[in-house]
Amino acid sequence: MNDSLASTATALASADVPVFPCQPNGKVPLTPHGFHDATADLSQIRAWWERWLQSQPEGARNGSLFWAACRAIEGGHTDLDDLIEAAEITGLPLDEINRTVESALTRIQGARS
Repeated sequence: MNDSLASTATALASADVPVFPCQPNGKVPLTPHGFHDATADLSQIRAWWERWLQSQPEGARNGSLFWAACRAIEGGHTDLDDLIEAAEITGLPLDEINRTVESALTRIQGARS
């Protein structure tokens, strides 16, 4: 199991931020309903890991953060401090975290206009 990706998913889920799996090096969801399948259930996240994610590269942390942020914003969360803190725990640089969260916010706001 890729420790950094696993710790990212676990940290996000532990902060009650739903996650879902995406294809390696991309943002295409692996689940049938995409971000609608997002969950903070650790047993489901482990099952997804065993099924699809064992070979995902380390760079997938950023993609995971992007989609977790999108999901949180779509769910009406305005305070993303827990999400940012969980991402920091995984070792992502703070400037990368901030760019990724800002990108998610821009994407969701663009979709709403």
